[in-house]
Amino acid sequence: MNLKVFSFFLLFISLSILFFSCSNNEESSVEENEEKAEQIPDYSAGKNIYIKNCQTCHQENGEGVPGAFPSLTEKAANINSVVNGVEGSVMIAFKDKLTDQQITDVINFINHYWENNFDEININEITEIK
Repeated sequence: MNLKVFSFFLLFISLSILFFSCSNNEESSVEENEEKAEQIPDYSAGKNIYIKNCQTCHQENGEGVPGAFPSLTEKAANINSVVNGVEGSVMIAFKDKLTDQQITDVINFINHYWENNFDEININEITEIK
């Protein structure tokens, strides 16, 4: 009888240790995932602006139309072109169509989408160019 009680006790202790060690790992895993999520910038606002204002010309894949609309892949967005347009082309100025924050958002989206990896810009850069 003592052997059964002792075996049950060992089983209980082992399962308790296993349960608590797993729950601690899950907590740290959740914390790590939340921390990683905080580190990944959210470009969804810029993506929505791109879809509404830029995608028609520059295409969903950002590759544009050769000879008509330049590709936005593999190069940083030209802030001045987005803000002030490009004279002699169909690229319009967005300074009067979008807010400074919207322009910032769409440029950051372009600079970090389609495997682009360029510096973040901030709203001050937009207001300086205006």
